[in-house]
Amino acid sequence: MTGQGWEKERYAASLRAFWGAEAARRQGEAALQRFHRALLRRAYEDGMALAESETLSVAASDAHLDAARFQEVLDDPSCLDRLAQDHTRAVSRGVFGTPTFVFPAAEPAYLKLARVPTPEESLNFWEAFRSTVADRPYVLEIKRPH
Repeated sequence: MTGQGWEKERYAASLRAFWGAEAARRQGEAALQRFHRALLRRAYEDGMALAESETLSVAASDAHLDAARFQEVLDDPSCLDRLAQDHTRAVSRGVFGTPTFVFPAAEPAYLKLARVPTPEESLNFWEAFRSTVADRPYVLEIKRPH
């Protein structure tokens, strides 16, 4: 992580996004939720690159975070210890990609969408997904060829 050139690695976008999320989380759970929504909006609606510092800064501003505190965490690579812990725990549960949802009494489930559901679709979609995955342990995979 501390070596030069990591920013060009395939995992850089995920790592930088996690780093920003950790910086937001340190300002409280509500701050994390605001940041997460703002980051996803900037990336998937506005087309900004997750691996860019500017994207994190804009999302932090959108989420009304304390900019100095946010930047302080971004400058501290030790905050990535939490990522290492999360990663180890996730791998032990069979997680292989993001987003993977973990339900209390079911196997984790990875979800890939072609688009973000509209606000009108969201609750019905979530309930159908949760019900299919959490209430039907015999469903192992649903995949559409394209």
